[in-house]
Amino acid sequence: MRRSYFYLIIGLALLLLYNTGCKKEAKSDDATKTFCLTDTMARMVKIDTAKTEQVKDELILNGKISANEDKVVKIFPYVSGNVADVTVQLGDHVEKGQTLATIKSSDVAGYQQQYLTAKASLAEAQKSFDADADMYKAGMISEKDYTQDKNELAKAQATYNQMNKVFQVYNINENSDYVIKSPISGFIIERKINPGMQFRPDNADNVFTISDLKDVWVLANIYETDIAKIKSGYDATITALSYPNKIFHGKVDKVYDMLDPDSKVLNARITLDNPGYLLKPEMFANISIRYAEDTQMVAIPTSAVIFNMSKNYVIVYRDKCHLEIKPVNVYKTVGNITYITNGINAGDMIISKYGSMVFDAMNL
Repeated sequence: MRRSYFYLIIGLALLLLYNTGCKKEAKSDDATKTFCLTDTMARMVKIDTAKTEQVKDELILNGKISANEDKVVKIFPYVSGNVADVTVQLGDHVEKGQTLATIKSSDVAGYQQQYLTAKASLAEAQKSFDADADMYKAGMISEKDYTQDKNELAKAQATYNQMNKVFQVYNINENSDYVIKSPISGFIIERKINPGMQFRPDNADNVFTISDLKDVWVLANIYETDIAKIKSGYDATITALSYPNKIFHGKVDKVYDMLDPDSKVLNARITLDNPGYLLKPEMFANISIRYAEDTQMVAIPTSAVIFNMSKNYVIVYRDKCHLEIKPVNVYKTVGNITYITNGINAGDMIISKYGSMVFDAMNL
C-alpha cells in the first residue's frame, strides 16, 4: 500500500513538472510572436539584406616590408680618391641635390685642368672669330679664312661644352673636389662610405642607396600548397608589429616564378602607399589576401550572426512587430562577411546591429 502511494506521488510530481515546462515554452513562443521593437530599439538597430555573393576566402601569410625597387637609386663613385667628408647618416631623409659626401681626387684635378684649358681656348677662339668677322665684312680677308675661324670656334665650343658636362656629372666644386649629391629625394637606406676611406679606380661597389618610401613593397611568403590560390590583382591587407591597430591596404601586383631554394617559399609582391613613412624596409608584416571561390552563397554581415548555446542565429525582420529568430548554418566568416549555407534566403532582411540585445529581449 505504501509502495503504491509512493509511486502515485512521483507520477503526480512528474506530470506537474511537465505541464509547467509546456506552459513556459508556450509562453516563450507567444512572447516571440507578439514581441515589438520599442522606438528606442528601432532607432538603434541596423537592418541589412541578405545577398547571394561569390564566396571569398582568406589566406593569412607573413612577409617583410621592402623598398620599392622601381624608386631606388644606387650611387657609385665616378672617380678614385680619398673620402674627405660624409654629411648624412643611415635613415636620414635627403632632398634632391643635397650633398652626401666629398672626395679628394687626382682625377678631378685633371678634369679641372682640362676644363680651364677648354675655357681659355674658347675665349681665344671667340676673340679671333669676332675680329675676323669684322674684317670679313670689310672685305679684308677671304671667305675661306672666315670659315676656318668659324670652324675653330665651333670646335672650341664643343670641347668646352663637353668639359662643362663633366663638371656637372662629377659635381666638381670650387675646390676641385668630387661632390656626391643625391639625385632624388628620399631616405638613405644603405651607406657604405666613411671619412678617410679610399676608393680605387676598380671599385665597383655602390656607396649610397636612396629610396623614395612614399610607397613600398610587401614581399609575402607563399608555401607550395597555396601557390595556386594567389593571383595578381587580389586585394591584400597588411599589419606590422609596430602598428598593430593600423591596417594598410594594397594589391598583389606580381607573383614571382621561382621558389627560394632555402626557404622553399614563393614570393608575392604587394604594392601599397606608405603615408607618413610609417613602414620601413625589413619590418615584419602580417598579410591577409582575399580571393574568390567558384561558388555562390547567401552572404550577411558578420555582426548579424548571434552565437548562443553552441548554435548560430539571425533575426529576420519584417517590421518592428514581426521578428523571427532563425537558426543558421555558417559556412565560413571572412572579415566582416559571413556565408550561410541554410536558414535564411537571399532578400531576407536581418538585424545586423544590436541583434544580441533584441535576441535577449525576445527570449525573456
